[in-house]
Amino acid sequence: MPVESDADLAAFFNADEFGQAATFTPAAGPPSIPITVIVSRPREESPLGELGVVVDRGSVRARVSEFAGATPRGGTLVIGSESFTVTKAPLDETRRVYELGLRKQ
Repeated sequence: MPVESDADLAAFFNADEFGQAATFTPAAGPPSIPITVIVSRPREESPLGELGVVVDRGSVRARVSEFAGATPRGGTLVIGSESFTVTKAPLDETRRVYELGLRKQ
């Protein structure tokens, strides 16, 4: 179920709830933009012979309003000490939140 109001969305992205500080740098270069993201890192184990494979099915969500008009795709997102390239940025059903696809740098 989508978040209905701006207040609900702000509460959800609050660092005391689910939000985590990150820094976004557009593909066109600086300036970097401090943003708040919600990181979900579920892992899934798939059988492959006797060994099995662990697949990271994580996702990162960020509010559209925090990008100050910058296009996320192709930019760099730093979360903690990890750097990622944004490979895709589709909007969720509310059109206020990006569901970012990332590739670790």
